[in-house]
Amino acid sequence: MTTTTTDLVNVPLPAGAVSTEEWQPNITSRYRCIEGETREIVAGTRWGAHAVAVYAHAIQLDDGSIDNGPTDPAFAPPSISILTIDDEQGRPTDVGVTLTSEAARRLADVLVTAADEIDRWVEL
Repeated sequence: MTTTTTDLVNVPLPAGAVSTEEWQPNITSRYRCIEGETREIVAGTRWGAHAVAVYAHAIQLDDGSIDNGPTDPAFAPPSISILTIDDEQGRPTDVGVTLTSEAARRLADVLVTAADEIDRWVEL
């Protein structure tokens, strides 16, 4: 089946996706990169990064589905990127981390554990 450019206009972004790139050709179909909302957390520390930004991203295929990684070895599975922001102007640093959703959940767990640990320290 051949997908025309006109057909691609009717392919909606997935729920929660807020930005996309133009459709790109692939061997058997077309695809586009999509991103979710960027969420920033001010670091609250005196030194180091001003903030941390987190956003989800994935590859959407021209049939509307999301590539889960194994479909095409050229594409990464849907992932979550974490960037550090240098200053209040929002310039990202060169350091970033990209995680699968499973790894992001594990990171969230250890972040909560570390925050609880700090809370216990300051309660002493």
